[in-house]
Amino acid sequence: MTKYYVGFKKGVPVGIFTSATEPTESSHGKKYPGGAVGPFRTKAGAQVMIDGGYANPHTQTVSQCERIAAKNKK
Repeated sequence: MTKYYVGFKKGVPVGIFTSATEPTESSHGKKYPGGAVGPFRTKAGAQVMIDGGYANPHTQTVSQCERIAAKNKK
């Protein structure tokens, strides 16, 4: 099953990507050298991580972002 992840460069979230397996340095490290956060259940949750600001205390975990995305959907 493909899941959503947020990739980082230099500590800043730069993009959402999907992966059927857990991202590793060898599989995604060249494109996202700062690491990855996830898996997110929804693309909207991953988008909250990018839009909400990675340094925002309300959007630092996957569950926080998913909860905010669900509230915004209503």
